[in-house]
Amino acid sequence: MEDITGFLGSRPPFDAVGVGELARVAAVTEVEEFPAGKTIFSQGTGPVGSLRIVRAGSVEIIYDGQVLDLLGPGELFGHASMLSGLPTGFEARAAEDTLCYRIPADVIGPLLARPDFLLHRPLDRRRPHRGRGARAAGRPGPAPGRDADPHPAAGVLPR
Repeated sequence: MEDITGFLGSRPPFDAVGVGELARVAAVTEVEEFPAGKTIFSQGTGPVGSLRIVRAGSVEIIYDGQVLDLLGPGELFGHASMLSGLPTGFEARAAEDTLCYRIPADVIGPLLARPDFLLHRPLDRRRPHRGRGARAAGRPGPAPGRDADPHPAAGVLPR
């Protein structure tokens, strides 16, 4: 459990919670191992009952068979379906041998609902690997040495 507590506590948004709350989350966190190519959950199933965090390895986010993103250590997934109660909008698949932490909805849900937990805390400060998913799918990613636009939809959404 010490490894789980240390890992979560070193990454947003968990780095903003108190020691006691972090220990409570870590105590119920389950460790999952997925071999490369294993589907973690399929598109359109669910809703999922937990939040997952990539601990080691990477997870492909796939929509209609196309890789949209590649999540690395510290990144969260499954929370939209968990919070909304709707089926998953994408498939999550281990891109390589992957270790995930799974936190049940009844524990993480109340934290995610708190404005001070997420509202002013980015889920990731920098995503140096952003775009690998696009490149893996045969689409160009950001130029080497440059991060992708952190707000890719900004140019297409009405203001």
